[in-house]
Amino acid sequence: MYESPDHFDGFRFSRMRERLAEGDGDAKIHEKPLRFTSTGVDYLAFGGGRHTCLGRFLAAPELKCMLAYLILHYDVRAETEGVRPPDDWFGPISTPSRSARILFRKPNVAV
Repeated sequence: MYESPDHFDGFRFSRMRERLAEGDGDAKIHEKPLRFTSTGVDYLAFGGGRHTCLGRFLAAPELKCMLAYLILHYDVRAETEGVRPPDDWFGPISTPSRSARILFRKPNVAV
């Protein structure tokens, strides 16, 4: 379904939206399934069907704000530079390692 699904690509959905916008005048219609808050059988971050998370439209900008704050105010790195810990698997579902350590350090300079 996705190119290189086993490798992290932070711009995967962004590039998919750009391709739609370049090749189709009705890209807004097709872009909707590629949004962070969208649901479907191929993206279940917020559940699906009748039990889809109603708070996803609040959760998405909240998560983005928290991530922006961390990036602006802390030095963040993995415990072992350049090595991604193996994912945890629960049946067909893959999640980031729960035992991985992420290190945060408050820099001494003002931002």
